[in-house]
Amino acid sequence: MDHQIILVVDDDHDVLSAIQAVCASQTDQKILGASDFVEALAILSTTHVDILIADIMLPGPASEDGVALSFEAMDAWPNIALVLISADAAGTFDTYSKRAVCLRKPFGRDELFAGMAQARLNSRTQ
Repeated sequence: MDHQIILVVDDDHDVLSAIQAVCASQTDQKILGASDFVEALAILSTTHVDILIADIMLPGPASEDGVALSFEAMDAWPNIALVLISADAAGTFDTYSKRAVCLRKPFGRDELFAGMAQARLNSRTQ
């Protein structure tokens, strides 16, 4: 199996590093990281990405949050798998793509891998 490319986007360096480390524990993965919308968009414009794991709340204007990034990612890579993450327990996920999997922080390794697997399935069926 070819390795998959995962882009992790989170402005919290500790969270970004932790998710990258967990993803890197799978030998068939290439992991990229970004700390904001602009950096992530630059990667998406030049690199085929299979899975996007993005924090919903990113620094900058609301038009540059993780939800907006997920739609940009789908425009660039129509079959991209989407995992949106958030620590905001009060937030709603009513504006995200219905094929995205949403995880509430904190989550564990097994929950992340299950979310990624579901996101891969969703990207093939919608």
